Amino acid sequence: MKNFLSETDRAELEVRLKKEKNVQIALRIRILLLADSGKSYVSIAKFYFINSDTVGNYVSEYINDNKTHPKVNRHQEQALRGANG
Repeated sequence: MKNFLSETDRAELEVRLKKEKNVQIALRIRILLLADSGKSYVSIAKFYFINSDTVGNYVSEYINDNKTHPKVNRHQEQALRGANG
């Protein structure tokens, strides 16, 4: 899917990618940027050794929910809250 990001969204994602320390989030951002530039889901998936459905899911989640972070289950959320005080 090409050109689903506005120029502002693309610029914000590029800046965020440079600062992002979470590897999973950085991967999602890279995938979004590649898909926006016209790369096929299959070619992106092959490059990152993931399923093309995963690429499609990341793009859909971003478009529908403006979401770049991975899903966190209830146990992970509790662990994160415990680690952060």
